[in-house]
Amino acid sequence: MNVVEDENAYLGLDVETRTATVGRPAEVVEITNSFADGLSLDVSVEEMNEVVGDVTVGDENFDEPFSLELAPGESESVSITCGQVGDASFTLGFSGETDGASVEKTRTFDEIDCPVSEVDFRGNGAVHVAGDFTGLSVTVVFEGGGEEVRSIASDDGGKAVLHPRGDGGGGDPIDRVAIGAAVFERSEPASDDGESASSNGDS
Repeated sequence: MNVVEDENAYLGLDVETRTATVGRPAEVVEITNSFADGLSLDVSVEEMNEVVGDVTVGDENFDEPFSLELAPGESESVSITCGQVGDASFTLGFSGETDGASVEKTRTFDEIDCPVSEVDFRGNGAVHVAGDFTGLSVTVVFEGGGEEVRSIASDDGGKAVLHPRGDGGGGDPIDRVAIGAAVFERSEPASDDGESASSNGDS
């Protein structure tokens, strides 16, 4: 039985995104079986830093090594949930068997940025983004249709404000905000009292 490393592309480990937000699961790694036969694979969390609050495969938490049965070409995603703002890092161990070969690999995934702690939709059509970031790319979708990509930076108070489109009177309120793979959505129509309409809305 041969031992195969993922450099030979039999065990595909591809980083899906390097941007996550606090409290929201983000699919950061995709595991792919590139063998010609089915792969029985155990995946375990060897280590994670203080930024990572949780690691899951599919919808399952890692309490013990997680067992996967992957058909040829089949993939499964690994997600993390950040518990705080910062740079996330975690190490996974892989051990498995397929017809004629075994797989043994440990891989560290780092340089995953968790810059945002909260997205708060305001009644005046604006959105407050809290965290620690510079040059963060955000896609803004407006209630009236259309979207813009903006680059924002947090101020000394740890916040950036995304203003609605147009001048005065709230303009065209922001309906959705996408940061990396996470989409935050206004859950109620914007009011005129300046109070928060929604916070950390799900997509």
